[in-house]
Amino acid sequence: WEVNRFMSAPVDVAEEGIAFEISPGSSFAAVARKLVNEGIIDSDFWYRVYARFSGEAIAVQAGEYLIEPGATPRSLLDLFTSGSVKLHSFTIVEGWNHRDLLQALQRNEAIDATMTDEDWPALLEELGAAVTHPEGLFLPETYRFPRNTTDRALLRQAYDLMQTVLEE
Repeated sequence: WEVNRFMSAPVDVAEEGIAFEISPGSSFAAVARKLVNEGIIDSDFWYRVYARFSGEAIAVQAGEYLIEPGATPRSLLDLFTSGSVKLHSFTIVEGWNHRDLLQALQRNEAIDATMTDEDWPALLEELGAAVTHPEGLFLPETYRFPRNTTDRALLRQAYDLMQTVLEE
């Protein structure tokens, strides 16, 4: 009865919801402790008991999640095991040169910016591009991605999409 009551009670989040991040390699105990420390749940005891006996404790996936009002510990566990992470967006604007693109990538706080202007030749080689300059290789589009996606991964996606569009 206690477990069911706890797992069905709404968690304490603001009306606009709250972003909650689970770091890669985090144990379920660490996730539950973080929920308590951030004031989302009152206690982690019944949460850990439920997750351990249900077998879901080992299925929690890393990422940034949006916890919305009305969520319960049970729905949070479903969210954390589904991998339905919060997605961010980045738009490549038509007409940008490679410097504009790199600056915009570096300004986006959800992107793990690893590139500098000197890294373009190596990236073009990684992509298998037949040209030595990055202009016009990336499809102007809005891309959705989880937090901490690298700039290289996003550029690879934009390059691959451009190749697909050109083939069509």
